[in-house]
Amino acid sequence: MGQPLAVRGQGLVDQAGPAEAAQIEWVLADSTAGDGRNLWIPEAARILRPGGQLVFLVNGALLMLCAPDAEDEPATDRLLRDYFGMHRFEWCDDPSVEFHLGYGDMIRLLRRCGFEVEDMIEVRPREDATTSYPYAPVAWARRWPAEEVWKALKRTP
Repeated sequence: MGQPLAVRGQGLVDQAGPAEAAQIEWVLADSTAGDGRNLWIPEAARILRPGGQLVFLVNGALLMLCAPDAEDEPATDRLLRDYFGMHRFEWCDDPSVEFHLGYGDMIRLLRRCGFEVEDMIEVRPREDATTSYPYAPVAWARRWPAEEVWKALKRTP
């Protein structure tokens, strides 16, 4: 298997140093934090070889729409934010900012960067699962996806 890289926010984490274009077989991204321009997706496209795979984990779109403004409050069973135009999320009790796209916007971004979506897995925890995240209780995540795993392949020319 080729050399994996992990992407955190905008920076590539690679102990071997910066990757050259079209040299990496797969990229694992564990966060979509950053400045909101989703620069990590074009960077992943730049370093992946044709046929290479991008896998990334994000908070579920429904979770983002149902989460109250305070990070320590659990998601509700009601939509609290608009889906159309969703992008920047700020929390009243945390200085961090998160960026999330709706499904269509994410698919279009991936396609613009030369990817074909292979799969999108809506993670559902087991009934006996536990969580340390107060904003996504297991009971909530058993009804609606709190996390999504996206898989995309870089198109061959």
